[in-house]
Amino acid sequence: MGHYNELPFVVVNNNGVDVKVYDVDLDKYVINEGKAYKNVSYVSLDGNKEGRMKTRPYAQYTGLTARTGRSPVMLERRPDYFGCTLDEQFSTFDKGVEWAETKVGFMCTDENGAVYQLDKDLMNLPEKNKHYSPNNCVFLPREINSGLGQLPRMNNLETKRKVFIDAFDKYFETLDEDALGKLIEVCGHNYSLAKFEVKTEETLKVRNKYDVLLSKIYSWEDNIDVSNFKFSDGEYSYKQTLKIHRYPTAKEAILARVGTRLLELETASKDLESDKTSGLGNLSNWWRLREVEKVLNAKLITHRKMVNDVETGVIKLPHYILSWV
Repeated sequence: MGHYNELPFVVVNNNGVDVKVYDVDLDKYVINEGKAYKNVSYVSLDGNKEGRMKTRPYAQYTGLTARTGRSPVMLERRPDYFGCTLDEQFSTFDKGVEWAETKVGFMCTDENGAVYQLDKDLMNLPEKNKHYSPNNCVFLPREINSGLGQLPRMNNLETKRKVFIDAFDKYFETLDEDALGKLIEVCGHNYSLAKFEVKTEETLKVRNKYDVLLSKIYSWEDNIDVSNFKFSDGEYSYKQTLKIHRYPTAKEAILARVGTRLLELETASKDLESDKTSGLGNLSNWWRLREVEKVLNAKLITHRKMVNDVETGVIKLPHYILSWV
């Protein structure tokens, strides 16, 4: 059994959305109301500033943004973070939590109570990496993450094993599959190699299909905000990416965009179920499957609602629009 704990949480309604609050005694602390995020960023003793503190996920997120340019003090203290960048999926606190809650190790703590750290380096070894992305980030206990920083100074396999072997066994249960496989590769660990699949070309092809899908749909908006429209009584054009499509009404323009995306999501959902049933891609052993299922299902729900709201007139739209910005 691994030496770790998963932080307790309670589900609360914040700004009309049910979210998790981790490791907070809500009999003692109250949630600071704010409209910036749907997830809770601060709690305090009195609802104002007394005893105010960041929630665990928000502290982790602000640490991430500090390393990618928002904190000159951080960059001065740790110049190795200079030039680090954030993927669009990490551009806001809510987007970051949406991704993180699908990952193995999120809000787990080690035996000293330290929350697992977000790492961008392990999955890119031996290459150096400056970009935080869903495709290369994993949650690692501090013991392992600190060891990665020592790798450039390790000139033999035995030294690497000494650094990682105990931590590897200790935290085995809270490391995702690809992180475990990479650690095996890095330190030559022979532990439970039989548990790890040999990834065929077909397996990689199927998984890459869903990697690409996630990268695309993460950025799709989940609501129709009419403030995003530019209106015109004389022009009937609607700008979508680099092309201009002409529609007689705003309703038809929106359905052309959202309806097309809904069809793509429904097709992807059917493909995923088929691939899981057939065994293609060995998806049952893939560390990103939970993330793919959660994001795909969430996008299906929001896009079905958008299409229904437009078709039934729940969303009041102008007759004409010039462009969707």
